[in-house]
Amino acid sequence: MVPEMRVHVVNSDSRDHFMACELRREVFFSHLGSDFDGVRDDREEESIHAVIRGEKGVRACGRLTAIGPAGWVVTQMCVDERWRGRGLGSRILTTLLAQAVKHGGGRIELASRLKAVGFYRRFGFIPAGEPYPSPRTGAMLLRMVLELSAN
Repeated sequence: MVPEMRVHVVNSDSRDHFMACELRREVFFSHLGSDFDGVRDDREEESIHAVIRGEKGVRACGRLTAIGPAGWVVTQMCVDERWRGRGLGSRILTTLLAQAVKHGGGRIELASRLKAVGFYRRFGFIPAGEPYPSPRTGAMLLRMVLELSAN
């Protein structure tokens, strides 16, 4: 773990969010030659964004978006390749789940890359369905769900 790096919940118009979008482009789309504009979507402003920043930019990020009155979706979870294995992803996900509880809990959904299924299982997520290819990147994904109750 990297204790000196704290998780920050940021707005979509912040510099941290801009840097998180750069990290998302690097992690998810750089191999496709995708430009920066393809990283942002119509859910940016309405979502809760969590980031861990380092000296030279955002090292990890994730996003939580409400879907209906009692549901949420976690998306855009990524950690800079050079910082993986240090607990940053766990800290981001813990923060996003706490935000969901703070706002009423409910069903949390996400689409996990197959290599990350074990990571999400450790938080209580369970598979829901069969693997499928991402329409944007072609990466194989698995839908997973978790039920959280509000405090």
